[in-house]
Amino acid sequence: MMLAAAAVSAQTTQNNNNNTRSAPPPKRPVTTTAAPAQQQAAASRWHLPFFGNKNQPATNQTNPTAAGANRNATGATGTNQTRSFFGNLFHRNSSPATSAPANGASNALRMPTNQTAGAAQHRTLAGDGRSLTSQRSLPNGVSTGTAHSLGAATHLASVGPGPVPSGHPVQSQAFLGHPGPPGSRETQTPKGNIVRTAADGSVMDVRNPATGMSVHHGPDGSRRITVDKPDGSRVVVPSRGVAYVQHPYLYQAHAFDHRTFSDRGQLSHQLYRPYTYGATTLDAYAPQRFYSPDVYQWATTRYSAPQVPSWNYVTQGAPWFVESRSYFTPEPAYTSPLFWLTDFVLATSLIAAYNAHAGSAVPPGAPPPAQATAAAPAAQPTVGQAAAAPAAQPTPGPAAPPPTEAQRALAGSPAADSSPEVTPEVKEMLADEVSRQIKEESVEARQNAQNKEPQPGEGGIIQELNQKEPHTFIVTSDLDLVDSTGRRCTLGEADVIQVISGPKQTTGTAEAVVLSSRGSGMKCERAARVDIALADLQDMQNYMRETTHEGLGDTRTGRSAPTVTPAYAAAAPPPDSNAANEIQQQQQIAALTEG
Repeated sequence: MMLAAAAVSAQTTQNNNNNTRSAPPPKRPVTTTAAPAQQQAAASRWHLPFFGNKNQPATNQTNPTAAGANRNATGATGTNQTRSFFGNLFHRNSSPATSAPANGASNALRMPTNQTAGAAQHRTLAGDGRSLTSQRSLPNGVSTGTAHSLGAATHLASVGPGPVPSGHPVQSQAFLGHPGPPGSRETQTPKGNIVRTAADGSVMDVRNPATGMSVHHGPDGSRRITVDKPDGSRVVVPSRGVAYVQHPYLYQAHAFDHRTFSDRGQLSHQLYRPYTYGATTLDAYAPQRFYSPDVYQWATTRYSAPQVPSWNYVTQGAPWFVESRSYFTPEPAYTSPLFWLTDFVLATSLIAAYNAHAGSAVPPGAPPPAQATAAAPAAQPTVGQAAAAPAAQPTPGPAAPPPTEAQRALAGSPAADSSPEVTPEVKEMLADEVSRQIKEESVEARQNAQNKEPQPGEGGIIQELNQKEPHTFIVTSDLDLVDSTGRRCTLGEADVIQVISGPKQTTGTAEAVVLSSRGSGMKCERAARVDIALADLQDMQNYMRETTHEGLGDTRTGRSAPTVTPAYAAAAPPPDSNAANEIQQQQQIAALTEG
């Protein structure tokens, strides 16, 4: 998702560009998990209750760039052992019926049919609810009945204490990619609508096949509206976060999706290449511009000396950062632009989480609060300008001195006997992922220069997961999941997960483990294993690519480098001026649907 409105920036001691950005105090603080006491060695600060074979060498190549200035040899060893362990977990799909084809994604990936006739066809999915309208016997335990009618009042799930059903998640073709908790049931009403309820009778999902609308209720009270239209358009309206309207368009017989985001009256857009995997349609990020090759090369190389950032949100105590002080702390110095970009992506996602949760506290009819954006008043910064040096020869900066107690208090940094939830080991894994996305964009930039069109799904999440190595992502929206114990739990913006399986074609999911989780209560705990929809994982990959791209543009190197607009982007329509009205209309329809 493009978060240019929340662009995060910094400054080195060599760059005195002091741009400050601001936002008011939060309306509704985000609950954070206090950092645990530092009682383990750096190698085990990941806090996972399982470990790999310590005698086995790491099977995954470490990042070619050096680790940050504060990453020691012990932490690197622990990271390698952890990666080796997750590499051994990769072939956990025991049943061929529930795993990806053995030959990878090449036979499973395909473009929408009849794309020369129109891109609208690509959004027609098997098992999306429309094909179930005339059926009276639904798959995976779905039954017909009159227990739930379309106009009945919705009984939301309780988040209070009580017995939790045990067992395995209940897979469903009606809600592909989103397994339900043990005891959940799906009922088809006489009108053809599909309702999924939890074991206690609370409504989790309502689908109207006639309109293509699905309404999902999270256990934390969140709601997500999704509408898939016959022409291939899509509308997504979360109760927290940024809504969007998506329309297909063609460029030289190639299908693209044009997504317009509506954030409190501000419109922005992104482009994607649609492709299918099994019964799932996915959208892979398509950049609207490419940087020159030396920018991508510079981003993954070392500085000649550590660069000391001057993050405005640290020195001025931005409210979003104060809320997240036990979760995230930026590095005191950077040995490569790669690690700066990693903190950029993390900070941007925390700003998005702050804005989303602050907006959810606004009562109906009240004006929305100002957000942490680039256009906010000067009292509250987001993140300062880039700690970037020229691409050819980075300007060295002095090594960062250890922070004083006063600096820790000002920055909200954890004390010496604790560590943030996002540990250096987790950042190292995220940096590896950022490096992959930079290299993927550089490949696409070369293809664009040669007038070559990427293959369907190239660079997408399926291709990446079929590389059979762990991949780490930042969660970009509210997710309602079921862990391996049968417990229903949630993840949200800025939580971090690592995918530990290949894509599962029949269920539309991949297995992941939670590395870092903000908050408590219904939140998925660290080390919990969950199945996540491939579409959600694709959104996470897109987010990392989009935000990394924006981060490159926020550096001095990126700002001074020439860029190229690909032809498909030049031919794309502008942001949909009717997006806000369409989103409001679908909200009204959803309210009528649920009575």
